[in-house]
Amino acid sequence: MKIIVSKQDNDIVTKFLDDNNETKDFDYILLINLLFSKCCPEIVVDESIDENDKKKIEEMYREICNQANSVKDDTDHD
Repeated sequence: MKIIVSKQDNDIVTKFLDDNNETKDFDYILLINLLFSKCCPEIVVDESIDENDKKKIEEMYREICNQANSVKDDTDHD
């Protein structure tokens, strides 16, 4: 599973690309479930995205993955 971020008509669009290379609408619930099962899908930011936006998106996603992993680690100790 990958997260694909691209630009369409001046809008930033996020989709999932599954293991069968099928594009699916982005689903926050699915992402949350993946993150809390210690699966942090690869994020692919299309070159159509401005470099500054790309850096912000990647940084935000890295922080989300780190937070999900730290919450999972905290619950493992109970």
